[in-house]
Amino acid sequence: MFILADEVSEAKFAEKLQLPKTLKKVISIERGPTADYKVANVIMMLMMGVLAGIKHISHLEILRTDSVIRKLFSWEKFPDNRTFGRLFELFNHKHCNELHKAEQIAQLGKKFGQRNGLDV
Repeated sequence: MFILADEVSEAKFAEKLQLPKTLKKVISIERGPTADYKVANVIMMLMMGVLAGIKHISHLEILRTDSVIRKLFSWEKFPDNRTFGRLFELFNHKHCNELHKAEQIAQLGKKFGQRNGLDV
């Protein structure tokens, strides 16, 4: 499957906003040392899927087979649908607030993050 130029641009824009880096710093869900997937990466995968037009978790197959996006984000592995579900079951209200904080940092920039104790 070929990805549209818009999705590549959106991926580059997310990188420019340092969204993956910000998510890694802001989201407090800890996973074990043997976990294959970082929560920040899974959030980015879902976000890129939504931008690509998915309507259901099972449609993430679009990204699983897209070598361009996977290379842009250095996603060597890609979780199956059950793994996405298990990871998002870990989220609670606190983590939703953390996602909102990451969004604010992306919108308002580095100075906002630094004022809120994050070195992004």
